[in-house]
Amino acid sequence: MTIGLRTRSGLPIPLKSVNISGTLKAITADLQIVQTFVNAESQPIEAIFSFPIEEGCIIRSFQVFIGERQIIGEICPNREARNQYDDAVASGDTAYLGELGGPDLFTCQVGNLPPGGEASVRIGMAMMLGTEGESLLFNFPMTMIPKYSRSKTETGESDHDISIPPGDFADRFSMDLILLNASQITSPSHPDTLMISLVPETQGQRAQLRFNELLTDVVLHITPPCPRDLGLFLETDAQRGTTAVAASLYWQIPPLAETPPSSLEFVFLLDRSGSMIGNRIESAKSALRLFLRSLPQGSYVNVVGFGSTFRSVFPACRPLDDEALGQLDRAVGWMEADLGGTEIHAPLQAVLTRAKEPRKDRFQSIFLLTDGAVQDTEQVISLIRTRPHADSSRVFAIGVGTGASMELVHGAARAGDGRAEMIADGQRVQPVVTRQLKRSLQPTLRVRVEWNFPFPIASVPEEQIVFAGERAVFYGLVEQHPDAPVGVHAWLALLRVQAGTETRCSVTLHGARADGARSAWSHRLAVREVSSGAGAIHALLAKRKLETIPDTHRAEIEEWGVRFGVVTRHTSFVAGGLCEGSVDGGT
Repeated sequence: MTIGLRTRSGLPIPLKSVNISGTLKAITADLQIVQTFVNAESQPIEAIFSFPIEEGCIIRSFQVFIGERQIIGEICPNREARNQYDDAVASGDTAYLGELGGPDLFTCQVGNLPPGGEASVRIGMAMMLGTEGESLLFNFPMTMIPKYSRSKTETGESDHDISIPPGDFADRFSMDLILLNASQITSPSHPDTLMISLVPETQGQRAQLRFNELLTDVVLHITPPCPRDLGLFLETDAQRGTTAVAASLYWQIPPLAETPPSSLEFVFLLDRSGSMIGNRIESAKSALRLFLRSLPQGSYVNVVGFGSTFRSVFPACRPLDDEALGQLDRAVGWMEADLGGTEIHAPLQAVLTRAKEPRKDRFQSIFLLTDGAVQDTEQVISLIRTRPHADSSRVFAIGVGTGASMELVHGAARAGDGRAEMIADGQRVQPVVTRQLKRSLQPTLRVRVEWNFPFPIASVPEEQIVFAGERAVFYGLVEQHPDAPVGVHAWLALLRVQAGTETRCSVTLHGARADGARSAWSHRLAVREVSSGAGAIHALLAKRKLETIPDTHRAEIEEWGVRFGVVTRHTSFVAGGLCEGSVDGGT
């Protein structure tokens, strides 16, 4: 994937600096990423800026700075945005069009960048913080930043993708974050360069990093006042008349009767296409071997290798015993990345069709291990979504290697009621295998939330899949009408008066298992954060909703994208003309 700013012929435009700033509060991060480029040509150029979108992130604002001048992006439906951009360029005006150039890529067409001029592109992005043990986890992948190498005068040779002008590297590549409600902050990735200071006016802490290279992902471990930051988080946007609610909790499913191994079926789809050659196929094989050795004896199993064609180890799933394990281990050892291109639809369809035949009483888990994007991603995801016996089968996906298609991996897992994991180049496979196998041994549990609030609140989405021991975040949207009998803030103020100390709200979670069993659990969650403005919670709520809308429902996608100021597959940022102020597409 090519990222950064390039001419239409593909030549890189020099990258001058990168600054990452933002605020981490509660369970979210609201980031601003500014990349500055210099047109070293003697004539105006029209260039293309590319920015990768990581899973769990959504772009909510877009601005461009040329010198002291600012151009502000406004969200519009794609066709309208394209017409505005073309008209501006044809008139000789500076114009920008920011849209999805693919499911995992944001692209911006930069029209008429003047010679010798600098262009700074500022991307506003919201993301959910992860978890690790009792801590929150901030992980900023450096795949978002153009790759580079030092100049030839420093190293003797260069294989850079983006040229870096001479100067003090550390002064021009930095991260500056404000963290609210953090008891402790550590960085396993940059322990020697992390600087922490207090910010009295915000009652928070400031984390600053200066980079000597842009290769190591930034990882921060954040200890919140409340372990894992359980609770209720509200964000009110007076302009839109909405309050976005996020309920964060850790799910503990009551113990269930142990499932007999003979009722379990595991099918592993291993990508053996040419792009998996080298470390990727070895990493996938290591993960597969670990899976096989960890499965319950007596469960049913098979391994299918695929590329342009596909081959299975056994004609059909067979019970796992020492003999079967030995055959599978030897077969995996012989497997190489030698089956041509990446064609997932046919082997997946064969596995799902075969699942109809002998296993009426077996619960099937399909594990997809792949590195590649395919031409028919939407068809693959649709095949999984409409699979037969969906109540007794799930799909878990593992992306192998840095740059694996997040749309395919995460889309397949979402459609298959499973979970997705990514194994970066050089990453240990054991934690990923352990998490995925633990999930596959749990029953499918669909949960919807009942908000016990004195005003209407719509859950977004209406239900979701949860797994034991993992954080679940439930979103709700309050449409605040002027004539409503009770407002959000008035209600919270009343609760504070009644509680005296900590304000708590009640939610009821209703769970339904695939076998028809139903349960309900009531939780009283502390109100941990109340903030104003259309920030990260609104954006992440919109992202969750957009993931549930079929691509054919164009009008609904446009409505949510425009309303919440986020870029989608049917909405884009368009910027033309010079503006003042700091209003962006997310407000």
